[in-house]
Amino acid sequence: VSMVFISKRQSEIEYEVGYVSSSNRFTFDIRNQTVVAHHFGAVSASTWYFLVAWHDVDTNTMHLQVNNGTPNSGGVAPPFVMDSELGIGSQSGNSLGAFANGRIDEVGFWKRRLTAQERAELYNAGQGNTYDPVTRAFSRDSTGTLTQDLVAYWPLEEASGTRVDATAITQTTTTGLLRGRSAGGAE
Repeated sequence: VSMVFISKRQSEIEYEVGYVSSSNRFTFDIRNQTVVAHHFGAVSASTWYFLVAWHDVDTNTMHLQVNNGTPNSGGVAPPFVMDSELGIGSQSGNSLGAFANGRIDEVGFWKRRLTAQERAELYNAGQGNTYDPVTRAFSRDSTGTLTQDLVAYWPLEEASGTRVDATAITQTTTTGLLRGRSAGGAE
């Protein structure tokens, strides 16, 4: 992986969402098994993308969707849970590197699969959908289910400095780490 957006790993990958420059595609890895966003196609510079990655525990499949398009899917062995930190903007754990050279915005984790309608509402025709930690609601949620099982959320609105806007939605303990490099304007 050339750039990592989200990572939870130690010696092995628990999960990772990133970009591979040699194929010019977004990827989602679970336990060293990969789904590549072939349906979406090539990635362009200076463009915002909406990525949703999920594991379906009922069918042991993994999915990656870009800009609310057709998801790419693949089979996966049952994942395992490691005691490693979450990385946003780089690999986490013992394998630091693959820093994201760009901006990451609006990161959320749910303890369930989102429906196609919920993913479409988050994409919001390319305009995005913001979670307000004060009201604990999304700006658009026609079904009233987007906050159901939302366990963590990071708006990532600061240009630099200390994260002051991370929200733990439930009593779940979440260890996270935000990394980036200053070269090239990356955050």
